Amino acid sequence: MNEGRVAPEELGVRAIDDKTLEITLREPAPYFLGLLTHYTTFPVPEHIVEQYGEAWVQPENIEVNGPYKLKFWQTGNQLVVDANPMFYEADTLCFQRVSYFELEDLAAVARRLEAGDLDINNNFDGGRKAELDRRFPGWTRTTPGLLTTYWSFNSSEAPFDDVRVRKALAMALDREFLVDNVLTPGFIPAYGFVPPGIANYETERPEVYWKSMSRPERLVEARTLLEEAGYGPDNPLRFEYKHRSTGDNPKAAPVAQANWNEIAPWVDAQILRQDTKVLYADLRQSNFEVADGGWLADYNDPLNYLYLLDSDAGQQNYGNYSNPEYDALLEQASQEQDLVRRAEIFAQAEDIMLQDYPITPMWFEVTKNLVNPNLDGWAENAEDNHRSRWLCPADVGEETTEAE
Repeated sequence: MNEGRVAPEELGVRAIDDKTLEITLREPAPYFLGLLTHYTTFPVPEHIVEQYGEAWVQPENIEVNGPYKLKFWQTGNQLVVDANPMFYEADTLCFQRVSYFELEDLAAVARRLEAGDLDINNNFDGGRKAELDRRFPGWTRTTPGLLTTYWSFNSSEAPFDDVRVRKALAMALDREFLVDNVLTPGFIPAYGFVPPGIANYETERPEVYWKSMSRPERLVEARTLLEEAGYGPDNPLRFEYKHRSTGDNPKAAPVAQANWNEIAPWVDAQILRQDTKVLYADLRQSNFEVADGGWLADYNDPLNYLYLLDSDAGQQNYGNYSNPEYDALLEQASQEQDLVRRAEIFAQAEDIMLQDYPITPMWFEVTKNLVNPNLDGWAENAEDNHRSRWLCPADVGEETTEAE
């Protein structure tokens, strides 16, 4: 429709009246209602867009139907929203203004917490959790989340067009050491792609066969694979690993470098730290050899992860993985109405992908937030969604509860 090849009325979406939207689906989608809570499905005011064009999002023009309205936004600094008087439950909001700050320096975050300038931060250094618990009692919040950290191989270019090379490097990574000694407490080593808490995936989950092997055994097999691929003292394997500058990723990089160098003296892995936004731009352009990345579910369903490796996924298929059998299974699962059978088909697809090693799953994450204990309304959830409209100072929350 966006390309002009299909008329709008053929899209399968129509307004029955001013307050009723009808959507007709081409195939079953058990995750659909959850998908409608994603920002890509939020409505926009047609009359404002027509009046201001692209400038409709400027603070002086914007109209929204949510609890808060944009007041000020300076990239790299802060975003400020004020309560929206047109919101249908505007009288229930506890905060008339909410400010969001762009802060990557976690030391600066701690200083602002001590000064009383922040109530919430949506990240913290997991390795310092015990220290943060001492400094800020009751502030750290973690819960199993729908977030997988996985590393991609650029399989469209040598040497990573050889599955033996991809597999060898995947096997050599010591996930258990990382989780036990380096990363945020609560992380889980990942030997499959889809996180354990996902909905609509009630079946036996596929994992790589070497999960049960000891580390020395993995290293022996990894070296054999690289030798079979033609690498050795006279033809060393040299490559670059890019990683994000945020979260636990900088701490994991030197461990990975050491793990790969343990395979053999002729394996030379160089690491490059990049600004997170720059790295994701490189990933989308396939400008990497091996690179770190992560995926937080947009909706609670295995398709949201497995589609990333579909050959039609575009730039999100970072390493240009393509397997017609994998694509066909995803399409078959999307047509299946029996949720048990659908999950089984997804598992077949994931198993095929894991054996091809376009990626290597590394760990499943927990959510990491710092939250003022004097706030009520914070509810832990796997999606890590925490709307400002539900938050109140603890004393106000208690009074509201009593009034109700």
